[in-house]
Amino acid sequence: MMNLLKTTIVLCAAALITGCGSNKVDNVKDYYMLNVSRSSVTSEPAEKKVDVVLIADKFAVAEGFGSTPFIYRNKKGLYESDYYRRFFTDKGVMLSDITSQWLSDSGIFRLVTESKAGVMGDYRIKGLVTEMYADMSDSKNSFAKLKIRVFIVDKSGKAVFANTYDMTAPVAEASANAVVEATNNCVLQYLTALEADLIKAPLP
Repeated sequence: MMNLLKTTIVLCAAALITGCGSNKVDNVKDYYMLNVSRSSVTSEPAEKKVDVVLIADKFAVAEGFGSTPFIYRNKKGLYESDYYRRFFTDKGVMLSDITSQWLSDSGIFRLVTESKAGVMGDYRIKGLVTEMYADMSDSKNSFAKLKIRVFIVDKSGKAVFANTYDMTAPVAEASANAVVEATNNCVLQYLTALEADLIKAPLP
């Protein structure tokens, strides 16, 4: 249902000193993108329509879970950053862009666009990602976790909508592909729930 996009980039910056023929493994990193779209689930527009323009700001990510590296929780309950496996872009940017596109496809709002487009809007959607990692502490019950707080604020900064989404999805095997697929499933759960909540929300 969701295609996994993987880009492997060989970094040869050290070639100036050692030459690009070096076999050092620290010259190779794997880069991944989350790939979640509403069209992969349904082509039906949402029932609710609000005649406003919604601007999506870059989502903030709690310290320790931000930037691009994969984060794991190990058997000792400690969190580890994976130097070799990373998302292709900042997690906050990636999640805000996916959210913006999903809500645009839903048709709930007259227009949904990112703040970088420079468009004036009636409301802004903001997010705070407080947890985003793969729990590998139990090899038989590994899972991806995404916890995100979402706000919609008006021009004065007053919150007209706020909710927290705490999602988990099983990791099928101990591989980067499986971690990304499970994280995709968490994002899908979050966006499905967010759309349902916005349909019910008494937005002005």
